[in-house]
Amino acid sequence: GSVSAQHDQAVSPAVWKLACTQRAVVYGWLSTLYANELSGPMLGGYLAGQGAPLLGGLAAIGLGAEVSRFEAALEALRDISLARLELAADFAQIFLLDAKAGAPPYASMYEGDDPQFCGTAEAQMRDFLAASGLSIDTRFREPADHLAVSQQARRLAGNVIVLYGGEFAFTDQLAYFLVGIRRAA
Repeated sequence: GSVSAQHDQAVSPAVWKLACTQRAVVYGWLSTLYANELSGPMLGGYLAGQGAPLLGGLAAIGLGAEVSRFEAALEALRDISLARLELAADFAQIFLLDAKAGAPPYASMYEGDDPQFCGTAEAQMRDFLAASGLSIDTRFREPADHLAVSQQARRLAGNVIVLYGGEFAFTDQLAYFLVGIRRAA
């Protein structure tokens, strides 16, 4: 089969559920990477191989070269005495500098010719979260258009399953999320 013929075929519920679960894992991982600087325990986990299942899954879907580069960079961190501080400096340089020198993780900063912090995209995400019965935990002190929030929302969407009568439920408990999105009270 050609690619177009493959797209015309229905995907089985089991395959669809697996794909949604796998996407949710990747979105959750990305959310944690964008939310905060890498902590010491998280870096230790990566160095101990705890990310191997995720990286193996990414390699299996055709991202082998990217995974190899990531693993090489991770291995190189073993030779840096203050690796976590180096990573924190990189995080700050990428995400925390001004918009001209860095890459702010806020969707509003990429709107039109005159982007504004907490612009239209932030209001839209806040409205989306409220309409979905979700909110951002107050411990995550970032606007709703932060990249980590959108990745976490995608993670949740990947975990949604259709129940009888068209009702939706989440496959994991909504009480705790990596970035703090939770059901609104």
